[in-house]
Amino acid sequence: MTAEYRPGDNVPSIYDKIHAAIQPNGELPSSFSLRSHDPEGIAWADGAWDGVCIYHNRLETPDLAPIILVLRRGSSHVFAHAKMALPEVFPDADHSMLAYVDAAQNWILDHSEELDATNLYLFARHLLFYAREMEEVKLALSLLEIIWNEKDEEARQAVRELAASDEFTLFATFAVRNWENKNEEIFRMAQKAHGWGRIHAVASLEPTTAEIRRWLLREGVDNDVMPEYSALTVAEKIDLLNVVQAADRNGEDFVAAGRILAALIESDGGPVLGIGAYEQEEALVRAYIDKARLSMPNEEIYRVLRIIKLHYAEEEDEAFQTLAKEADAVLSSDSCLNYMRCKAEQGENLRLASQLGVDCAKEIKAAFRSDWRKHYAMLQFLDNQEDLMEMADFFLANVKNEDMLAPQNVLVGGTGNHAYEIMLEKLAGYSQQEARLLRLGLRTPVIRSRLMTLKRLRVWKENGKITEALRRAVDEWKKNETDQKMRFEYLDL
Repeated sequence: MTAEYRPGDNVPSIYDKIHAAIQPNGELPSSFSLRSHDPEGIAWADGAWDGVCIYHNRLETPDLAPIILVLRRGSSHVFAHAKMALPEVFPDADHSMLAYVDAAQNWILDHSEELDATNLYLFARHLLFYAREMEEVKLALSLLEIIWNEKDEEARQAVRELAASDEFTLFATFAVRNWENKNEEIFRMAQKAHGWGRIHAVASLEPTTAEIRRWLLREGVDNDVMPEYSALTVAEKIDLLNVVQAADRNGEDFVAAGRILAALIESDGGPVLGIGAYEQEEALVRAYIDKARLSMPNEEIYRVLRIIKLHYAEEEDEAFQTLAKEADAVLSSDSCLNYMRCKAEQGENLRLASQLGVDCAKEIKAAFRSDWRKHYAMLQFLDNQEDLMEMADFFLANVKNEDMLAPQNVLVGGTGNHAYEIMLEKLAGYSQQEARLLRLGLRTPVIRSRLMTLKRLRVWKENGKITEALRRAVDEWKKNETDQKMRFEYLDL
């Protein structure tokens, strides 16, 4: 590798880290991350900051003077001095390359006669391989979009490897815009990235071949963030209505089309445009219901129909309400309910079966007993108090201290706290099991769980149900509570 300047120490660059981690299939391990996670702060996934800025309008163009200075120094081939000025361009997380990119590129194009393109390319190449800060790598990729050397295979491969990181996929799509085979490259990026990178690559990908259209249908909305971010994009690029109409009602394409339709509906009214922005909304949903009505029993299809039912039942338009009723008719059919009952008896799809009205209490209790940490959320579908008390007894006998460990006064806890909160919310009647749960809840470091506990204890007190054991537990809580506002608010207990 040839470069004009290599730092003298052994600290790896961003590219070094990615190059070392790339697997034979061209992907990064799922555990790979360039960001250190602060347990006390917000844990941003790779690429999430730029994604939030794009989809939630958090972009403001900063003062261009610092980046102009860097570009002029790069153009003059004084790379060390250019790098010394970079901290002024990116002083903190609020100053990202995404905010600069359009304005900086326009400035370069407007001043092309006074800038040395070869030196700027070499500077971009230097940052590409040797920068240790993420925004500096993005600057390099932004420069390569407008200044590119087709013969530089080494830089080409580096762009491909950087694209595998969700942090850089977006900027890699910028960098390849002037490549002869840009769409093939973006397709490769979309397949190799799985988080925000896939979302950005899908947005840039053109459905020019049958292979790309098939991949968009089968995997285009499958990302580690939210399928809703890509749903409308994919639906429009593959002509989802035509796909539904042409698909075998018992085939994989119809199931895949249903996943896209479900994401479209669930994104409506959310952070991105959803089904309401699809030009042929009613025709699409009707085509799906008509084909689903004739399909073999399939839980994936039933899941989509339930989403359709819930969404359109709230619509004022009579035609849309009819769609909800037609979806409900399929879900209420003997074919659907018998199939879901059979699945539930096998311990499968308990959530959907419960949502469709199948009595799954026996199976839910068995699942909770087999692995309560995995199946605790299913408790929300139990309504019988005896069943709930039985599960509370099991939980109290099996929960370990580490299940409810968390930093003191963290807002939301982990698995143990989630299970505790569901049981506390569902139990009623001042049972012995609830009293034991309340004593446990007073000791948790998690604010949300403690607040739920204290609110319920207030109800117990108002109804004269506080036992001596609970009184002692409350007195102990008053002595140990570190959140003074919470302690003051519940001193009357």
